[in-house]
Amino acid sequence: MKITSLILGVLCGLATSAPAQTNFAVVIRTNLVTAPVYIREVDGKIYDIRYSRLWHDIGGQIVKKLDDGASLQTYVTNNEYAYGERQGNYDQQHSGAYSAGSTGPRRYLVSSEVVPDKKIIVKHYMIGEVGQTASVRAMMIEGGEGSELWDCGTPHQVIVISTNKIQAPKP
Repeated sequence: MKITSLILGVLCGLATSAPAQTNFAVVIRTNLVTAPVYIREVDGKIYDIRYSRLWHDIGGQIVKKLDDGASLQTYVTNNEYAYGERQGNYDQQHSGAYSAGSTGPRRYLVSSEVVPDKKIIVKHYMIGEVGQTASVRAMMIEGGEGSELWDCGTPHQVIVISTNKIQAPKP
């Protein structure tokens, strides 16, 4: 609707400003230009996802493909650590010119477990199949207990209209 009214406005402006003698023809050309991939559009607003603090990297496993996105199962890693004394000549091997040496207990990773966290919906994410791991930069639209809605946006497109006057062919 916006495009039609924009083109009609340009045509009316050109028609009213045309001189009485018409030995020129007006050629109107429209091009659809897509912005770079880091410029995304969400709900009519334009964002540069490199610098906006609203955008975050999210990831998970695709659980279900939707008409306008995907449902993801996110995961968290639970690490368990233990503390113990350093053994052997650790201090001599790992002391640098500016370090005070190794003192105190050392932290050791005992176990690491990946557990499901929550299911989220990502709008406009159309890549991948069910069961694949997805990683995307998206913006949270709605958040709440148990459900979150994220949007990775759509490419921003701009309509460029250019006009040229050319000499009309002689009859």
